Amino acid sequence: MRTHFQPNEAEIKAIVAVLTALKSESTEESLPSNLGYRIPFMVPPTFRVDVGRFRIHYTFADKAIQVGYLGVY
Repeated sequence: MRTHFQPNEAEIKAIVAVLTALKSESTEESLPSNLGYRIPFMVPPTFRVDVGRFRIHYTFADKAIQVGYLGVY
Protein backbone atom coordinates (compact mmCIF):
# COMPACT_ATOMS: atom_id res chain seq x y z
CA MET A 1 0.00 0.00 0.00
CA ARG A 2 1.37 3.38 -1.02
CA THR A 3 1.14 6.42 1.27
CA HIS A 4 1.37 10.10 0.41
CA PHE A 5 4.80 10.18 2.10
CA GLN A 6 6.35 7.86 -0.48
CA PRO A 7 7.79 9.42 -3.64
CA ASN A 8 6.24 8.56 -6.99
CA GLU A 9 8.39 7.57 -9.98
CA ALA A 10 8.90 11.14 -11.18
CA GLU A 11 9.96 12.28 -7.71
CA ILE A 12 12.42 9.39 -7.40
CA LYS A 13 13.98 10.35 -10.73
CA ALA A 14 14.26 14.00 -9.60
CA ILE A 15 15.90 13.03 -6.30
CA VAL A 16 18.40 10.75 -8.05
CA ALA A 17 19.18 13.46 -10.61
CA VAL A 18 19.88 16.06 -7.91
CA LEU A 19 22.08 13.71 -5.88
CA THR A 20 23.97 12.71 -9.02
CA ALA A 21 24.54 16.37 -9.88
CA LEU A 22 25.78 17.05 -6.35
CA LYS A 23 28.15 14.11 -6.50
CA SER A 24 29.63 15.09 -9.84
CA GLU A 25 29.83 18.87 -9.39
CA SER A 26 30.45 19.41 -5.70
CA THR A 27 33.07 19.10 -3.08
CA GLU A 28 32.76 20.11 0.54
CA GLU A 29 34.78 23.26 -0.21
CA SER A 30 32.82 24.40 -3.27
CA LEU A 31 29.12 23.67 -3.18
CA PRO A 32 27.11 25.03 -6.11
CA SER A 33 24.76 27.61 -4.63
CA ASN A 34 21.83 26.47 -6.76
CA LEU A 35 21.99 22.89 -5.47
CA GLY A 36 21.90 23.37 -1.73
CA TYR A 37 23.22 25.21 1.26
CA ARG A 38 25.18 24.46 4.43
CA ILE A 39 23.25 23.95 7.66
CA PRO A 40 25.00 26.03 10.34
CA PHE A 41 26.34 24.46 13.53
CA MET A 42 26.15 20.83 12.37
CA VAL A 43 29.15 18.52 12.71
CA PRO A 44 30.24 17.04 10.38
CA PRO A 45 29.40 19.83 7.91
CA THR A 46 25.90 19.05 6.71
CA PHE A 47 24.11 20.47 3.69
CA ARG A 48 20.45 20.67 2.65
CA VAL A 49 18.84 20.59 -0.75
CA ASP A 50 15.11 20.72 -1.52
CA VAL A 51 13.70 18.52 -4.27
CA GLY A 52 10.03 19.17 -4.80
CA ARG A 53 8.26 18.33 -1.54
CA PHE A 54 11.31 16.50 -0.17
CA ARG A 55 14.22 17.92 1.78
CA ILE A 56 17.52 16.07 1.85
CA HIS A 57 20.29 16.51 4.42
CA TYR A 58 23.63 15.16 3.29
CA THR A 59 27.34 15.16 4.06
CA PHE A 60 30.42 14.43 2.00
CA ALA A 61 32.18 11.13 2.74
CA ASP A 62 35.40 10.73 0.74
CA LYS A 63 34.25 11.11 -2.87
CA ALA A 64 30.64 10.20 -2.17
CA ILE A 65 27.56 11.89 -0.80
CA GLN A 66 26.03 10.38 2.31
CA VAL A 67 22.32 11.11 2.79
CA GLY A 68 21.49 11.41 6.46
CA TYR A 69 17.89 12.54 6.21
CA LEU A 70 15.18 12.53 3.57
CA GLY A 71 11.98 14.17 4.77
CA VAL A 72 8.63 15.26 3.38
CA TYR A 73 7.27 18.79 3.88
